[in-house]
Amino acid sequence: MTALIISLLAAAIISLICSLFCHYFIKKDRPANIASVTYTLLIFHGLAYAEAGYMDPYWMISSVIVTGVALPISILTGTYMRRKRQ
Repeated sequence: MTALIISLLAAAIISLICSLFCHYFIKKDRPANIASVTYTLLIFHGLAYAEAGYMDPYWMISSVIVTGVALPISILTGTYMRRKRQ
């Protein structure tokens, strides 16, 4: 259970950093959200591969879960950045 919490926390932190980066450089919301979630998935699974030494056999399931964490963070970050620009 603690591995799940640590993984979700890591995904949330990676997602926040990626979404801040993407929404800063990409002005439109939808492309920035897509890029943010894509970068989050790539970085999360790349770090998991580097830590374990092999690709997780359940990477498709974890991709859905990480997307469920990354997309709301990206949407909220985009809303915050849009209000900050105005």
